[in-house]
Amino acid sequence: MASTHPKETEELGGQESMLPIDMKKGIELIGGDEGMFWDVMGKFEELTFDNSMQKMYESFKARDYAQLKASAHTLKGASGYLGATPFSDACLELQRASEEKLPNDKRVRKAYEKCMTEGKLLKAHLGKLLKKDQDLSIFTIYLEESLKPIHVNTGNLKGGCQCCILF
Repeated sequence: MASTHPKETEELGGQESMLPIDMKKGIELIGGDEGMFWDVMGKFEELTFDNSMQKMYESFKARDYAQLKASAHTLKGASGYLGATPFSDACLELQRASEEKLPNDKRVRKAYEKCMTEGKLLKAHLGKLLKKDQDLSIFTIYLEESLKPIHVNTGNLKGGCQCCILF
């Protein structure tokens, strides 16, 4: 298969966007072996991506920032190794937002949304490259979680929250 150049674009929802994977960069990172690149990309899609995205969703939902950071870290490295820079960068943002001593829910929420949006684009692109049908409906569920209000217990009320905040 021919390699794509990072400046090549595709039509996504009426807008031109950079491709989610810079195959030339990915092949270089693997040592120039295009066959190995395709094998690694297939294993990433099959073994790492879905499982880590599910963990990311569950940890965001539970506000488990340590697990959220770990999932973002795993996906950042694995996708970066493939040349999937937009998604890898989004994972780095989420990792950094989650590792703050006192995580800022607004910052984490924004980074999570970006990560899920880039993840959906990457999953769709992997499907095209690997010639596999991809069910992207799970990303609707993942993104809906970021729209739910965050309950803040200010300590003023016994056993309850004073308000619900939607950032």
